[in-house]
Amino acid sequence: MAPELQQLLAQPWPDGKRVLVSFLWDGEGPVDVELTLRSAAGDPWAQMLVVGLNEPRMDLTLHLRVPVLPGAEGTVTARLLQGETEADSRVAAFVLPGDPAP
Repeated sequence: MAPELQQLLAQPWPDGKRVLVSFLWDGEGPVDVELTLRSAAGDPWAQMLVVGLNEPRMDLTLHLRVPVLPGAEGTVTARLLQGETEADSRVAAFVLPGDPAP
């Protein structure tokens, strides 16, 4: 069975500087997952590549590497890869807190 993303969620931390990304996939592994956080305009905020996954669920915190205004809208894109081939992808939207905690 080809790998397929079943779920993708993005939950900003109260400080507005980190985003918890959770994903669930199904199918034959191992797979690699490329995660990218972007602004609503498409500007990159953070990126991560997780390699050699066999477990179907993962929760990761990505740190925003650029200053981002409170209340900014963003997206997370997850690309499920087997070698150089993209098996599946999903996009989920999120909004950073309007008044981040210190």
